[in-house]
Amino acid sequence: MEKKSKPSSKNGPLRKESGPSKSHDLELRGEEENEGEALVEEVIALSGLPDEAARSELDAILQHSNLDDDDLTLEDLRQALIVYLEKQIELTSPDGQEH
Repeated sequence: MEKKSKPSSKNGPLRKESGPSKSHDLELRGEEENEGEALVEEVIALSGLPDEAARSELDAILQHSNLDDDDLTLEDLRQALIVYLEKQIELTSPDGQEH
């Protein structure tokens, strides 16, 4: 039986780092000044969608949750996206019922 290795610095993305990650600093942006605007810009950039489409959809998501990107935190964004995804699942389910 093959022995599984524990995550280490050799295993790339599975490792846990105590310091900030240079490539994944999204969570850190929630602590900066203008945090909401920076967070929105980062999500739009990371989405891989055209900027206008991503911004429009994200603005609608935030508006639906009565959030403003000026005061947006990472936790606010997570909660708004949960509501959005639950609604999308409900809309696309064959019987229109929640799962």
